[in-house]
Amino acid sequence: MEGSIRKTRNAAICLIASAALLAGCAGGNNAGNNTGGGAANSESPSAAATTAANSPANKPDPVTLDFYLFSTNGGEPNNLQAVMDEFYKQTEDSLNIKINWHWTNAADIGNTVNLKLTAGEKVDGFFTAGWLAGLPTNQAVSKGLVRNLDAYFDNDQYPGLKKAFDAEYLNNNKFQDGNGEYHTYAVPFTTAFTGGDTIYYRKDLAKKYGIGTDGALNDEHELEQYYDAILQNEKGMVPLSFNGAVGDVVTTYIEYIYRPLSDKHNYSGSNGMVIRADGTPYVAKTWIAELDPDYMKEMPAEYQELDPLWKIKKAREWYTKGYLEKDLLSQKSAEDQFKAGKAASYIRGIDTYTDIVQQVASSLPDAELGTFIVDRGLREGVAKQMKSTFQAWNFLAIPTSSKYADRVMQFLDWIYSDTSHHDLIQYGLEGQDWVAEGADKYSVPGGKDLSTLYNFPGFELTWNPNYIRMLSTTPDEVVEVMKKLGDSSFLYKDPGAGFSFNVDSVKAEQAKLNDVGTLQRPLLDGMIDESDMMASIESIQKKSDAAGAQKVRDEMQKQFEAFLQEHPYENQ
Repeated sequence: MEGSIRKTRNAAICLIASAALLAGCAGGNNAGNNTGGGAANSESPSAAATTAANSPANKPDPVTLDFYLFSTNGGEPNNLQAVMDEFYKQTEDSLNIKINWHWTNAADIGNTVNLKLTAGEKVDGFFTAGWLAGLPTNQAVSKGLVRNLDAYFDNDQYPGLKKAFDAEYLNNNKFQDGNGEYHTYAVPFTTAFTGGDTIYYRKDLAKKYGIGTDGALNDEHELEQYYDAILQNEKGMVPLSFNGAVGDVVTTYIEYIYRPLSDKHNYSGSNGMVIRADGTPYVAKTWIAELDPDYMKEMPAEYQELDPLWKIKKAREWYTKGYLEKDLLSQKSAEDQFKAGKAASYIRGIDTYTDIVQQVASSLPDAELGTFIVDRGLREGVAKQMKSTFQAWNFLAIPTSSKYADRVMQFLDWIYSDTSHHDLIQYGLEGQDWVAEGADKYSVPGGKDLSTLYNFPGFELTWNPNYIRMLSTTPDEVVEVMKKLGDSSFLYKDPGAGFSFNVDSVKAEQAKLNDVGTLQRPLLDGMIDESDMMASIESIQKKSDAAGAQKVRDEMQKQFEAFLQEHPYENQ
């Protein structure tokens, strides 16, 4: 999804989803045309380039870098040129870099970059993520399209990067290459250990219809009451605009809104894997993991008590009531629909709150923004109920085809070498776009229209746990949630954190399963009537079995068992 988005989903949808997700999100071609991505072959920073970057007396040759990123409307951020002019002024004698920014939208960025690289066009840096359609990060790594960046980090020649990206942070964000080795193939960006998916809604409408506490929705029941009120009173407005291009309703949100809380966390992600009492893994034999009795007997008791199809039935309820649009897959910009006043809510990360406030102030000046936290554990403030891989969801990668890896990394090093540099790129021109309030807050200049101010998507270039400012008007409840997301003691570590499924030995089966996987969407988006659910499930199961699901399942279990031998489950 747009912004920072959690894409490691729950254990409900097993083999087809996991194979497609882990292969598409599960090495890299480095200097010397190495495609293995081994540590010895990682891109070595040019000593000459590094010296030039750090010495104005040795002004480097000018270079223009081509970056491919996305924005909510597919267009350039406000005032970007003015900010870049200031950057050029400050770095003419040290970096001597110009940047061509190429902007598109979230639904198209992966395919756009893939086409550019396939055509041999110049790309020096591009946004990538595991959830990306067209070219997810692990796929870019496995195809050898991106560089191994290990050598640029923990490197005194790049002090800004060394300061901002410590070893633990980088180790949690490595990707497995074709040799089965883990390396830094993309620069990670995040401000928290998990994204805190949030339903942004019209609090003014909730107040109008007497829902919640002065418009604040406190639980899933009040959320449904709000949606019912929208259906009854706001004709032409969809209760929830859902970006169907980035995931299905069940594994993306329904699970987390309604899930039971438990102190046992022995299951991992969307891959249908559970860890037995003896520490060995078990992979569900059904594509809906809850339909496998051997899987369910290892799950927490709270889950064993539920109807195996409860999430799918809840999605059907939402769809039938009209909470969702009839054609979810055609919706590519839920945010635009919300800002146009045609939707009563949509979903983004809580860490994008400041950006969304700015955008809504422009498009809906009379609206009041409310936030409803998707994950029940986080929403209720219960510690050790929300998992995290302690990984980022947003990255910048450098193609193996780029001739300017050093210069790209020098640009990033400059950003992170000084707070003022970082603030320039993330927040814009101080005094014009923002006003500093201490070391960790900022405000909007008096008399300025929020919608006209600089609005660079920081999650694609500047987000970092060491550089965080929050808008001074951010509500206390949002600040509190953000603190929890950055507090490792509040979260628990996903048992599968760091595991990356290498599909090289099951590529043929994987390709077939990807095709079968597309058949899941109607069911997981609530489009199939309850009376037809089991027939649909059984049909998909037969097709997945015929496509070679068992072979993929066996390989996944073998790899995860090897992973657990080095990273044993600790009952976290």
